[in-house]
Amino acid sequence: MIFMSALEEIRNERLKKLELLKEKGIDPYRATTTRTHTIAEADGRFDELAASGEQVTLAGRVMVVRGQGAILFADLQDGTGKFQAVVKEDTLAADSFALFRDAV
Repeated sequence: MIFMSALEEIRNERLKKLELLKEKGIDPYRATTTRTHTIAEADGRFDELAASGEQVTLAGRVMVVRGQGAILFADLQDGTGKFQAVVKEDTLAADSFALFRDAV
């Protein structure tokens, strides 16, 4: 059973992340997205997409983020499948990695 204090902590953490996104000028509740593939489509065509270098945009719900230091793993689900993304600090601008780490 989750106690009230735990629920309050979860709520406060989510509100803090929401405020951080707003401070950075990011709309946390975008009404549209530019998804190019579902996760199932991207998975089914992975070798082809990787070989072509085509940019793929996925959309879904981040279920968990784990890792430490300069590397993070994020599990994304969209109803058609699950995808694990790797976010590496040395491949992003420092502020982008920090924002992902702190707000997602």
